Amino acid sequence: MKKKFKKIMIIVVLVVIAVIGYEFFLTPNDNTTNTPIPPATQDFDVSALNNQLVLIKHTSASYINYGSGVVVRQDDTKTYILTNAHVLDNLGSVEVINGSLQVVAAVVIDSWDYELDMVLLSIPRSDNLTPITFASTYAVGSLVFAAGYANQVYDISAGLITSITSDKINSNASIQPGQSGSGLFNTELELVGLNKQFVVDSNGAWLSTISIKVESITAYLGTIFV
Repeated sequence: MKKKFKKIMIIVVLVVIAVIGYEFFLTPNDNTTNTPIPPATQDFDVSALNNQLVLIKHTSASYINYGSGVVVRQDDTKTYILTNAHVLDNLGSVEVINGSLQVVAAVVIDSWDYELDMVLLSIPRSDNLTPITFASTYAVGSLVFAAGYANQVYDISAGLITSITSDKINSNASIQPGQSGSGLFNTELELVGLNKQFVVDSNGAWLSTISIKVESITAYLGTIFV
């Protein structure tokens, strides 16, 4: 009887040790410094971005290409949209699409900047579209949203700014094909950057997003709207 009781006690002790070990190694520490990435549509109302972003359809002699654009300015007669220059390689006809809006766009004269990878489009003024607000501050670790048209379908993802260089922002807010020219926004829905490309590993799996910094964008626009 004593031997049986002893065996039972040993089993109980081993089970307790196993449970403690599981909790220690697998349960996140309450003091962790990792910032959680909430689903974009769960904790933030991002609906205002719907009318600040457009799908760009570029038809050339040899192919049809799709990208995204950000509404940056509006005057009495025109609405202006910023996108990546590479979206319009081998320039053909360009259309801007947002919901029921589908209109031919023109490239603003002298707006090509291949080094920064930006170009400006104009369409007749549309009151269905609203210009973005430019961010004044951001930092590594800030929560951001990458929003635009992935494969012709509006998409938004949340992530964190992982590094900042003199001219670029790197983040883990993922983008997909078709989101060149999409926007990178902070939690106030202010534009932090223009998404230009994503980095993949040797197997083609997405790693990070590279965006043009808002300071470069505003300086670029300042040379056009003088």
